[in-house]
Amino acid sequence: MRTKMLAYQKVYEKIKEEILASRYGIGTLMPTEAELEKEYGVSRSTIRKAMELLAGDGYVDIRQGRGTMIRDFSAKQDYTHVTSVTESLKKKGYLVSTRKLYIEKNRAPERIAGLLELQPSEEVAHVQRIQEADGKPVCIMENYIPYRLVPGIEKEMGIVSLYQHLEENYQFEIERTKDTISAVTANFFEAEILGVPVGAALLHVDRVCYSPAGNPVCCDRVKILGSYYQIEVEGFGRMR
Repeated sequence: MRTKMLAYQKVYEKIKEEILASRYGIGTLMPTEAELEKEYGVSRSTIRKAMELLAGDGYVDIRQGRGTMIRDFSAKQDYTHVTSVTESLKKKGYLVSTRKLYIEKNRAPERIAGLLELQPSEEVAHVQRIQEADGKPVCIMENYIPYRLVPGIEKEMGIVSLYQHLEENYQFEIERTKDTISAVTANFFEAEILGVPVGAALLHVDRVCYSPAGNPVCCDRVKILGSYYQIEVEGFGRMR
């Protein structure tokens, strides 16, 4: 039997959707309790309970006498070290899980074969995943790995962090990565998977991973909801 959602839980879900849709910008103040009470047609105590839930989940910061501010809840990718999207989301405090996982062994597409420096006859493991953060689908991932490096991986289930799995089970070492990052919008199929409108903002990351010997060992193609992810890069010195 399905449990009926309480009023404050409904308000929590509605406001969270508004935050994720960028109705309220990071660092800005939310409307007052009186304004929210009028907007949602509920009592002041219901608004307060919803705000407490939002604060507990890291979406807002309630400041006595100053109002309620939208927090920076997106995961930051630190480019001073090799990390994955999954690891960045976990570091931000999200519970990360894999909703769907499919692994197949096949011939690499021509572009992927070129990036991985494969012979025409070589096969790859093609790993496809839908990643969730706190139960919400936020990321579509594809990974291509030379099959000779990961024999039998297509039989495995329950992979969440692929890099960690490769390190623990296949003695994989990733020394460096090369990323190409672009802003894109969700097409119909991506929007259906991620539960967002067609045209929603996504970040598209194309990555090639290299071993300590400098050999390409993995190609990643990741599309993640823009509201969940930030790129953090430090610069040193001016070009002259």
